[in-house]
Amino acid sequence: MGVAATSVRGAVVYYPAVAGTGGGHLPFIGQPGWASLAGLDPSLFTTVEPAALLGATPQPTATPRPVLVLLPGWRSLIAFSTSLAEDLASHGIVVIAAQTDIATESTHSRTTAEDRAARGALFRQLLTLAGTPAFAALAGPVDTSRVAIGGHSYAGAIALDVALTDARVAAVVDIDGGARVEATRPAANRPTLLLGSVDDSVQRDIELGVFAARSPNTVSVGVTKALHMDLTDAALMPQLLGDSVFTPLLGSAGARGPATTATIVRRFLAATLASPPRMPSATELVAGLAGTTATPYG
Repeated sequence: MGVAATSVRGAVVYYPAVAGTGGGHLPFIGQPGWASLAGLDPSLFTTVEPAALLGATPQPTATPRPVLVLLPGWRSLIAFSTSLAEDLASHGIVVIAAQTDIATESTHSRTTAEDRAARGALFRQLLTLAGTPAFAALAGPVDTSRVAIGGHSYAGAIALDVALTDARVAAVVDIDGGARVEATRPAANRPTLLLGSVDDSVQRDIELGVFAARSPNTVSVGVTKALHMDLTDAALMPQLLGDSVFTPLLGSAGARGPATTATIVRRFLAATLASPPRMPSATELVAGLAGTTATPYG
């Protein structure tokens, strides 16, 4: 697959590419300052090499491809979603992955209207980007009627909000994020995946379970024996995280966590962004995957 920088600061696109084209890789963490702001030592990540190749030629296609707009968790790194983006791109789904402004988030509470608005605005900016000729030139033809949004943790929660009012959103991917203000918000009005970490040592999100139960377009599944960061690439490099805030959020899932996450998200998007779209069942999403559950809320 290929990768290229976009016109939006901190955003790159992953796309299916012609084998043997392109060369070199983007740094695992786009800017060293992002790692520092997240409490990590940037020098430790210089040897982590993504698979996607810079400047690779987009693979020809007779059918415009679906798109996923992907953001990171609160004060976190989009780098931790690299294997997810690369997996999806290798299976025909274009991914726009953007780093949020960690410096700004470090001075705000995630509960403020200001921060929620900034996150929502970035999602909408990237949705607009997906429909531009310049973007199609980078990644090949894309279908703007088949665009999903989502991400890990807080990004998933904000994606739920954006989908309530933005008609361009065809599906939502919430990876271990909450559904804020569940008592007052309407049920999800787009096909939605709630993919959660499930561990006996952590109380399950009762409010999120209520939200899922009252949202007919939502499917919920879980990765067992996993904590919050086990559903990201952080699980692949615990030795690089040191004493950061991410380390206590790693359980025992290891490489199984991000690999399982990628498979479930891919299956969900393959169904909900198909032509015509369909809603997959929880059982279908976790079929054959060890350490998963189709009933994460009991």
